[in-house]
Amino acid sequence: MKQYKQTPEYYADEPIEGYYETPGRSKPFYLKEEAGDIHIFTGWRYKEGDFSGEGDVIIFNKEDAVKKTVEFIREIGEVPLGSTAKSNLPDQDSLEAFLRSFSVSDRLSSYFPVALENIGAITIFKKNGVLFAKPADEIVDDENSDEN
Repeated sequence: MKQYKQTPEYYADEPIEGYYETPGRSKPFYLKEEAGDIHIFTGWRYKEGDFSGEGDVIIFNKEDAVKKTVEFIREIGEVPLGSTAKSNLPDQDSLEAFLRSFSVSDRLSSYFPVALENIGAITIFKKNGVLFAKPADEIVDDENSDEN
């Protein structure tokens, strides 16, 4: 059984508000925590610094979204971020498909995983041209690893 340095609940309590860039195209955005939800500000609202009201993208129940997303990535191991376009249905095994249960928006895997990486819960990486997320805090026992 895999062990991790922190619990999913630990990450759910970590503040994630701040300025970020998307993992694929380095587009800037601002993520704000408000009333237990996550509001993401992009485009002109980001450029104008207008972070009032609702964000362009909203993820409901930050605590639950963080906890369950960390658990999902730990269970799968390496999860493709997936297509973020509203016109495309994301692959069912992608992080985008999983995250849509927390929002009525799309493009969720362009924004949310970056915040999780910032607090040390996951690592985003590219493999064969595809962006993936994996747990960042797994405890590896060198004595019992397959490499010895």
